[in-house]
Amino acid sequence: MNVESANGGIVFGEAQDFVLIAVGTKLGEVCLLRMHYPQNYMADKACSSSEVSFLGTFEVHHAWVTILCWCKCDVEMHHAGGCGGKLFLATGSSDGSVKVWCGDIQAFGLMPPNSQQMPFSLLRQVLFGDLMPVTSLVMTVPSGAANHLLLAVGKGCGSLTAWECSLSGECMREAEQHQAHSQVVTGIGWAFGGRCVYSCSQDNMLRAWLFHGGQLIPLPFPEGSGFYDSDSPGLSSELPASVLDCYFGLALSKGSLTLVAVRGIETDMVNPMYQSRSHKGVVQLFWIGGQHLSKLPRPLLNIPEANSSNLSRAELAQWESNILFSIQHFDNEKEALILWDILAALNSLKHTSGNNFVDAVISKCLVNWGFKLESWGDDVVMFTQDLQIILSSISSRRLHMINILFRQLYMSNLTPEQVSRRGLLNVANCTFTRVGEHLSFVNQSIKLSGDQGILWENFLVHVEHELRQRLVLVTLHTVAWQESNCVGHSNVKQHEISRSGVSHMVEWAVAHPSGVSSQLLVNKISETLIGNNCVELCTFCSATVPFDSIEVAHCQGSISHKLQRCAASFEICHISPLWFCICCARWAAKQTPAAFFMLSSKHCVEQLSLSSTSCNTKQPFCPFCGILMQKMLPDCFLRLPLI
Repeated sequence: MNVESANGGIVFGEAQDFVLIAVGTKLGEVCLLRMHYPQNYMADKACSSSEVSFLGTFEVHHAWVTILCWCKCDVEMHHAGGCGGKLFLATGSSDGSVKVWCGDIQAFGLMPPNSQQMPFSLLRQVLFGDLMPVTSLVMTVPSGAANHLLLAVGKGCGSLTAWECSLSGECMREAEQHQAHSQVVTGIGWAFGGRCVYSCSQDNMLRAWLFHGGQLIPLPFPEGSGFYDSDSPGLSSELPASVLDCYFGLALSKGSLTLVAVRGIETDMVNPMYQSRSHKGVVQLFWIGGQHLSKLPRPLLNIPEANSSNLSRAELAQWESNILFSIQHFDNEKEALILWDILAALNSLKHTSGNNFVDAVISKCLVNWGFKLESWGDDVVMFTQDLQIILSSISSRRLHMINILFRQLYMSNLTPEQVSRRGLLNVANCTFTRVGEHLSFVNQSIKLSGDQGILWENFLVHVEHELRQRLVLVTLHTVAWQESNCVGHSNVKQHEISRSGVSHMVEWAVAHPSGVSSQLLVNKISETLIGNNCVELCTFCSATVPFDSIEVAHCQGSISHKLQRCAASFEICHISPLWFCICCARWAAKQTPAAFFMLSSKHCVEQLSLSSTSCNTKQPFCPFCGILMQKMLPDCFLRLPLI
């Protein structure tokens, strides 16, 4: 039995978010099961278990189904009130055949259980039966070509096949390596947007291939793939690398900078009394950010020769190119924002190759996003345009990535209260538009070309100020739409933010205006708040709590209790536990409107369809970092680094 699951995506309308599970059988059939996500993720109680629905079965092969792989491709739908997409299922069999099936996401969300007909159609039969069982299979959508599919197939004879087709099933190119490995191919993975394929086998080989034209060209495995071993747990000193046996599978990180392989242990070469009992397998991590794929681009700044690391100048330039490509991959707001491999690589390279390398990567990233920078000497880079204009013109996703990169690389110890205190002064006094002054930074500090000096935090303050403006405007749009449609319509859901939260947002928006139309919206919401009691009370002593900070609150009681404010709604957080962001250390009790994360610029807030802002994210995403927040647990519990 082979099992594979796929995220059905967001389906607005009658259906909810769901997950599809495919189960392959020895009869050549695939069983489909569907499980819906919870209506909402609550911090104070566990979500109720979702019911699993059996949708039905359909025949895909005439022999044993050995491998399955899902792939989702988002397709714009033009009918009102809906979004759509295509789900693709690749199936491999023990007879060597491979098929690709296609279906509508909405159809899977709306179909009843135990259906006789499946919303699947055969897109194309990629490989026909040759009695060589399919042992590995991976499918993806390449970067820059959302209407194409990439498929890689590994077989028991050691052959490797790469295939690209359009969404209609037309074959664009195909390449095959009959002797890629001498034994069974146990794992395959696409990397760097579909330009590179990694494969592993039971012949104890891990190989890299360039999919170029109609060929699979062997690539040398990147040198220095273990440069991070000094800062991370590696193999035990009692277990040398020579005892490692064949590969059993591999997986790649979202950013394609790391590869993890599962390997066996040669039991004859270890201590039979202790090691053979306790060591059954090893998970080995490789850094592949130095993989050479094409002609190296010219770096923005002069990259110094590596002194304490084994990386050459050319390898550092390749690392720069691949890191920038990985950051660009997360421009798609529908991709989960998981940057741990990018951050770990930059932090390690900062220690081994110096701060200049990291500054060069971040500088080139900012240039790609529209920031106007100029080289001045070897170290100084300075802005030549108004910072606020540039920040308002880029997407919320890029602002989130800037926030994560700057916090984790330069200001990991900075608290939200410190950012807010600096922001009250810097946002009011520093406009970066005065003639003769340009914002510049040297290594880890930002300076004005005049006498006034400011730190890196000033840039972060303006990024978070821009995000907060967008959050307030989108939330007020949500409140305005729901207030105007809830009269006489019982099916319109009331906004989850309390009157006090709306009042605080209006007060903050009045103090920080962001446009004429936005000010009209603020005035409209202010009229609805007249006569409403928006006073907040302390959870501990019931004393009144003034709104004097957007991060924390202090009641006016005799003890003056300190309370946390919700990052998404500005309200006092009354419940415990709360959602916690491990990147910016903020707290939240409410979810953020989903439209906030989809903004391509601040100007798009005024062009939003008001009905599109009425849906909150079901999962707790941080409005300032864009990553999933989690319950704050003691240090003895395992907490995954979601960035």
